[in-house]
Amino acid sequence: MNNINKLVLAIGFTLTTFPSLAAGFQCGEHVTLGVPGQSSQLLCREGYAAGYNYDTKVSDWVSYWMTAARLCS
Repeated sequence: MNNINKLVLAIGFTLTTFPSLAAGFQCGEHVTLGVPGQSSQLLCREGYAAGYNYDTKVSDWVSYWMTAARLCS
């Protein structure tokens, strides 16, 4: 049981320490290579992921995963 607690703690620490890894876990295929920069809020939607900036009230970046099937639909 002690080893499981250590594993859970290590995974939680890793995901909170490295935002790009945590973003990839949350947003799936849209940010497989990581997020381009820090933003106030990470928005994960079905068609895209975006980094929203509360100060400027616009997105700092937007990421899409395009495939031929998605272009034709």
